[in-house]
Parts: sequence; structure tokens; C-alpha cells
Amino acid sequence: MSTKIYYGFRFRFQDFSRGVEFLRSRIWDGVMKLASEYDFVDSVTGSENFVRAYGDAGLHVFVDPDRGYTKYVYVIPYGLPRLIEKIGRLPRWIQDYAYWNNTDLPEGMSEKRWKVRGKTWDRIALDNSRWATNRMTMEILSNAPHCQVALMRFLQERKRKSKV
Repeated sequence: MSTKIYYGFRFRFQDFSRGVEFLRSRIWDGVMKLASEYDFVDSVTGSENFVRAYGDAGLHVFVDPDRGYTKYVYVIPYGLPRLIEKIGRLPRWIQDYAYWNNTDLPEGMSEKRWKVRGKTWDRIALDNSRWATNRMTMEILSNAPHCQVALMRFLQERKRKSKV
């Protein structure tokens, strides 16, 4: 099996709130940038069409029960790659924790550390039962009503400003 987690992050459990908020806000900024370029008819159908055009976006957040849940939080963002690529520079306390086993490992990474990273992802997320039991999903963009409210407000404000 080929494991590909091209965008994965890790931070200490004590940084859970600010880590998730940092990643969420970076993806949301990308959504807003796309939305500002999107041609909407109105805020309700426009937001639904926007999600249909660009798809869902969010964060899969994992904890590690084998390590007592409290050491690290692991995050896999999902959605349109250009939203995820815009996360940009990370604070020092968030570690890029990507992993793939289908090509060479990153420059500067030891084979041993790379294997440990792969085993960690296998243990906490990639086993089917673990994917279901260790994962919390934070939707940032979807057709779910709670995700549409902020997008509709943004579109209404944009429409109001365009009439001024």
C-alpha cells in the first residue's frame, strides 16, 4: 500500500486550540480569496454553487490513544489543494508532518525518523478502525448550513459594497 499524506501537521496537545485555529483560519482565508473572485448570482444559491464548484475543505484532527492522547495532535487538511497550499509559513510550534512512501524521503530527514513518522500515521490514522475512532473532522467549507452562514454573510457584504 502506498501512503500519501502530502499535507500533514503535528503540534503538542497543549497547543490544540491555537493549532487548529491557525490551520482553520489559513484555509478560511483561502476560501475568502476564492470567493472574492467568484461570480455569484445571490448569496444563498451562490454559496451552494461555490461549494459544488470547489468542493469541501476542512481538517481531520487525530489524537494518539497509544500515547495517552495527550502528547501530540496530528492534522490532515482536506479539500482543494490550492487552499491547503496557501497555509504558508508555519509557526515554530507547528511541525510539518507530511509522509509518503512512494518516492524519496525529504532532504535532511534521516531514514529512521522518516520510518517513525510513517508508523505514527499508520498507528493513529490509517488503520480503518483508527480513522473512525481517533478522528475529529472540522468542516471549514461544505454545503452544511453551519458552514454556509459565514460565506453567505461575506457574499451579502460584497454585494452591498458593490452597490455603493
